[in-house]
Amino acid sequence: MNLYFDAHNPMLSRLRQNNDAVCVLRVHPRVLDLPEVVVADRNASSDWAHFHSVEAGLAALDSSRVFARYWTHDDPFEEMRHKSEKCAEVLVPDQVDAEMVTGAYVASETALRKWQRLSIALDVIIRADMFF
Repeated sequence: MNLYFDAHNPMLSRLRQNNDAVCVLRVHPRVLDLPEVVVADRNASSDWAHFHSVEAGLAALDSSRVFARYWTHDDPFEEMRHKSEKCAEVLVPDQVDAEMVTGAYVASETALRKWQRLSIALDVIIRADMFF
């Protein structure tokens, strides 16, 4: 399973037309303590991705780029690099157990009402700024 460090990323941007039907799950940082977890310093599908142990991977991340609000640049190559870095990932073999999921974010009141109809016992918060 892949988990992004920052949900406000190019992948969520691509789903903007679904803001009222999408949620972002909050996952406890203990997920990093699971066996065989790997950190990718950018989108794992990128040809430039490096895969690290958790400790080395966290040290390799440039948090100012991973958590930057925007990834657009005048230079198209720089933009491509930054988009990839925004999608840095935690790679968890097999699955993330439900107890690791601590809550969710949604974009709007409409999305919140849809969430509530699911009757899932998780804390959900409207965070329009996280979405596009």
